[in-house]
Amino acid sequence: MARLALTPTIRGLIFFGRVPHANHELRLAKNHLLSGRTIIQERRLKVNIACGSRPVEGWVNIDVFLVSPSVIAWDCRRSILLSDGSAGFIFADHFFEHMERPNQTDRFLSECLRVLEPGGIIRLVVPDAGLYLHKYCEPGDGLTETRPLRKENGA
Repeated sequence: MARLALTPTIRGLIFFGRVPHANHELRLAKNHLLSGRTIIQERRLKVNIACGSRPVEGWVNIDVFLVSPSVIAWDCRRSILLSDGSAGFIFADHFFEHMERPNQTDRFLSECLRVLEPGGIIRLVVPDAGLYLHKYCEPGDGLTETRPLRKENGA
């Protein structure tokens, strides 16, 4: 893993040696620098962070990759592009466990607290490793019952 020395404002970017990935990181960094941090200034928003290819209609869908026109390409490890107190609900499914601790996790949680309205709700979904390990060690087919196998196309 090599670090690329750019300017002090985007020095923290990490590149993994693949040019397409580096270009994507540079585009994200440029978006962050040009945005002034906030591009959505509405209230009582429902925010779906790291939505991937599953954006939810009526929500602000954010992912590091621009997978559809209804998704905002943004790296929430650095900041969240919402104004203070603008989100009533933040949902992040299997995103939190992929961040570096404590730097990225602390920053992300601080940003969530900043954008949540008073009484707002944050729901972070993370894997339950203990459940899967226990089910794996149990006799029978408890693991498959807990998480049924599906074909790759979701069927």
